[in-house]
Amino acid sequence: MNQTLSILSGEDPVVLIVSAHEHLQVYYAKELGRLGIQTLIARDAFEALDALRSELVHSVLTDYDLPGINALGFYLYARELHPSLPFVICCPDLSARRREEATQIGIRHLVKKSTLGQEVQNGVRKALEERELQILKFYC
Repeated sequence: MNQTLSILSGEDPVVLIVSAHEHLQVYYAKELGRLGIQTLIARDAFEALDALRSELVHSVLTDYDLPGINALGFYLYARELHPSLPFVICCPDLSARRREEATQIGIRHLVKKSTLGQEVQNGVRKALEERELQILKFYC
């Protein structure tokens, strides 16, 4: 049985899913829905940046490979809009180099695509929990 997540305000968290693949959009939304997480969908980083400018988003779940830019480049642009917005990146492989590149720019959560399901839920849960801790530290 999965636990439903909520944020400090008591609302359901909102995660922006970024993937060019409709089947993955549906899959990610279904997995996060099991946790009571609301989702928004973007097909590429540019659509996602537009959503980040206009929508309340608590975290981003994105594929590594996106049309026109990879997730690391997307993260750098998104960070200009929302410096503390946590990202979870789904990668085809989790090589040491890829992990290092992500860590160097501030990304803490990478999930291997072939181990989705529970791993996606856990990655997003951890990202949201870290954000909550940042907010609590700021106000306490």
